[in-house]
This record gives sequence, C-alpha cells and structure tokens, in this order.
Amino acid sequence: MTDSIGYVDRNEIVATLDLDGSNVLFFDLPLGIGPNAAFDVSTSRTLTGTRSLTYDTSYFVFVQADAETIAHNVPEPAGLVLALTALAGLAAQAERRKKA
Repeated sequence: MTDSIGYVDRNEIVATLDLDGSNVLFFDLPLGIGPNAAFDVSTSRTLTGTRSLTYDTSYFVFVQADAETIAHNVPEPAGLVLALTALAGLAAQAERRKKA
C-alpha cells in the first residue's frame, strides 16, 4: 500500500533450484505500484522438473527462495522548494557575514 505523497513500491519473489550450475526450477514474480495505490497478491505455484542422476556421483545443489521489497519516497514539490529556499537563505547569510 502506498500513499499520495509519492511512494513507489517494488516487490519481487524469486525461487530457483540449480543442479551443478544447470537451472532445474525457476520462478520470478516482479510486482510494483505507484503513488496512492494498493495491492494484495497471493500466489501458490508448484514448480516441477526432472533430472536423471547417476548413482555414486556427487552433485552440487543450490536452492534459493528470496523476497525483496523496495520503497522509494519521492519528495513533494513543495517540500523540495522549501528545502532549496532554506539553503539559499543560509548561503545568503554566510555571504553577508563574509562581507562584514
């Protein structure tokens, strides 16, 4: 859920299974919304795949389940103007002190 101030939200769900560097299973669900929006996602996936294995052989298995959320606050234009005005005022005051 985001508000009207300007949050941008990005989410991603990743699931992968590799066998000796070869991808057996992979799932990626990127999601994103902009300001003043909401979403509710429920997912249930069954990932299936097969690989033949040789008896008495070592294998490297890599399993990853990852969920990431990133939220960015986009500043309001009025807040940016206020901050720039304050910086300009501080610079002007510093210049006046230098001259005095």
